[in-house]
This record gives sequence, structure tokens and C-alpha cells, in this order.
Amino acid sequence: MKSVDSIGLLVQQVRQHAHLTQRELAERVGTSQSAIAKLEQGESNPTIDTLERCAAAAGLAVKFTLVPLPVADPVIEQYKGDV
Repeated sequence: MKSVDSIGLLVQQVRQHAHLTQRELAERVGTSQSAIAKLEQGESNPTIDTLERCAAAAGLAVKFTLVPLPVADPVIEQYKGDV
């Protein structure tokens, strides 16, 4: 799943920016090193709480932004169907 992979990469980048090992981040978050490894590899689907704890352990906060999806142009969509 692409979004889980992206989240894992983001957690890894945050950890590395804070100069923490997986074990050190795990200790601060209150989980195991293997759980952090799975998260970073996209093998787990973390909760918002887990992401917030990982961010806080690295001195950061999580901020979510919702944005509207692009609206499809009906003329272009009709053209795609005709081609």
C-alpha cells in the first residue's frame, strides 16, 4: 500500500533527522525496535496516536491537512471516452 510506505519513509526520515536509532525511538515511543522497523518498512498500519508519539519523540508534532480532490472536467472526460 503506497500511503503506508510513504508514512514509513516519513517516520524514518524524522527519526534520522533527530539522530535516533530505531531502538532509541522505540524506547521514547514505548514500543519495540521491531515495531519501529516494521512501521518504517511499510509493514504496519500505524494509528494516529502512534504517529503522534513518534513525532513527539523526535521533537515534532503531527499536522494533518484536508484538501479538496480535483474536479474532473466533463468535456475532457467525454473526449477520453470517445478516443
